[in-house]
Amino acid sequence: MEKDPIFYERLEDYKTSRDKSQAELAHCLTFVNELYGYIPDYTKDDIASVFNVKPALINHLIRLYPSLKSQPYKHQILVCNGSSCCRNNSLPLLKEIEKYLDVQAGSIKNSCLLSTKKCFKHCGKGPNISFDNEIYNKMNIEKFKELYQKKMSK
Repeated sequence: MEKDPIFYERLEDYKTSRDKSQAELAHCLTFVNELYGYIPDYTKDDIASVFNVKPALINHLIRLYPSLKSQPYKHQILVCNGSSCCRNNSLPLLKEIEKYLDVQAGSIKNSCLLSTKKCFKHCGKGPNISFDNEIYNKMNIEKFKELYQKKMSK
């Protein structure tokens, strides 16, 4: 990918700044996310170098902040893997969703990121999923297929 002068000009600003706090690092990551729609791999080493942190911290922060994306995608599907949802068969549901979408959790296909999340705090209503930040309860594969078709047709 061609190196973007806007990214490198802004990175130079961060390099000369005295503030190398985690909050400023998160601000930098937010800027990059807004610039590209995600945080490209080629930018992570440069950011880590400027803030004098390991690239693993960059990846950790991307996972920590829901608004940051590590890959470009349009839709995000999260399946709860908290203990209550697991007792309500969320893991078999995840396997069925993986099969239906032909993608493994943590991967992107057809502009959808399929992933898991520990808990949505709707424990008595599981299994729960989040599709584009909307939570759906008592989910099963048939309901998921209908929801997926509806969301993808928009």
